[in-house]
Amino acid sequence: MKVSANIGLVWQIAGQEAISGRFKEIEPDHFCLALLKFAELSVEEVEKVVNGAIVARELAVEVNAVKEELDSRSVDTKAKRRELRKRIGKGDNEYDGGLMHRSQSSRELFDAASKHGDDAGADTLIARHLIEALFASPTSAMIAVLGESLNRQRVRPAKIPILDEYGRDLTAKAAEGRLVTAPGRSAEIKALYQILSQKKLRSVLLVDESDETTRSVIEGVAHIFGSKKAPAHSEPKRIIDVSGINFSQKEAEASLRKMERVFGAASAAEGIVIFGPAIEETSGSCPAPEWLKLLKSTLTRGGVQCICRIDPSIYQRWVVKDRMWRRLAQVMWIQHKSKEKIPDEL
Repeated sequence: MKVSANIGLVWQIAGQEAISGRFKEIEPDHFCLALLKFAELSVEEVEKVVNGAIVARELAVEVNAVKEELDSRSVDTKAKRRELRKRIGKGDNEYDGGLMHRSQSSRELFDAASKHGDDAGADTLIARHLIEALFASPTSAMIAVLGESLNRQRVRPAKIPILDEYGRDLTAKAAEGRLVTAPGRSAEIKALYQILSQKKLRSVLLVDESDETTRSVIEGVAHIFGSKKAPAHSEPKRIIDVSGINFSQKEAEASLRKMERVFGAASAAEGIVIFGPAIEETSGSCPAPEWLKLLKSTLTRGGVQCICRIDPSIYQRWVVKDRMWRRLAQVMWIQHKSKEKIPDEL
């Protein structure tokens, strides 16, 4: 499994903690300290420590994901960092300026984190996988400091502030009878529902020129997830519609920032499917490459399930020849009835 740039940053912070604490090797507690610090990074700090806008965006997404995970467990990062540092105390090793290595326990921690990544369908090891592994097998110091936060299940709030700010919960609206969808499209609705219901988090690109037909399929799936008659084996899913985020030429950069925050919040929650903005040419410009890069890097890290409509021309130009997309997302073409044919109802 590949290792992301944000793991390198966490490793660097953990090494600094080990050195200042006079330890011979980097222990799991140092990685815990590093992750608590990692979650506190601001956008400005992220841009200072990495080169390149795309890498900065990827790092910002992961910072948000780790922060959401810790917030869901009610962890006060600054206070717990101080307590944990005090709890593990000081070692007796004199740092000689050489390379700091991981202890055997830390190596086992990374093996467990890779397993979490595999289970999430990720190709790349990221910070969120590391914190999941730490919380699953905490050290005695972590147990003493973090207490119930380690055993507390992720909070699944009815509202997730970032997602509520930018989107609408289609599943909730369907369950409340406030989502009226157009009839038809039963075959495509069933196919999309089956993909989203798989254990592996499969994202979907719906190839279509029309927002209307795509939306009818997605809303049809939201009705299934929101129905009391949903199959018993079906995992509950909340389809969050953020497709209204504007990717016009003037709004493209701000929209990328918004989507980073959305993906960060979604990856830290469970059962969230993001219905993202369409990938298409808009306002005489083509922001599709930048939007596709962010989407691709997010799906590569795993933990996020997304549905997007993609214009056929953009699909042919940017996606169809890229083998990576075959592993990251399922492609579905939305069929249209020919005007020359006799309508099915006749």
